[in-house]
Amino acid sequence: ADGVGQVGARAPASLLEEVSLWRRSKCESCGHRAMFYCPFCCVPLAAPDGVDVPEVALPWARCDVVFDDSAKKATSVHAKVLAPKQVRIIDLFTSDASANRTLSRHLVGDAGGEGCGDGGQPTA
Repeated sequence: ADGVGQVGARAPASLLEEVSLWRRSKCESCGHRAMFYCPFCCVPLAAPDGVDVPEVALPWARCDVVFDDSAKKATSVHAKVLAPKQVRIIDLFTSDASANRTLSRHLVGDAGGEGCGDGGQPTA
């Protein structure tokens, strides 16, 4: 009855207040400007003072995401941001689909294939 999840429902005031503290910032790895996280390097960006972005443990050992979307639209990137040690990105649009990156369509700064916060290297 609190309206959460209903069409037209407003977000809780505490959430709206926290979101208003965030600003677009530049990713130190690739130079892309975004709010919350870099969709290409899969790392959180400039969390405001007092806000910690958690690194979570998924209830399974490994999650491989077959990436077939725009990095700015894909919701799968969120998993890599929050559980970087357990999520591997397999981008179908790169020349090396096992590179664990989402940079196939990213041209800012020509990051040289590095991405997802791990130098573009597949995780074990």
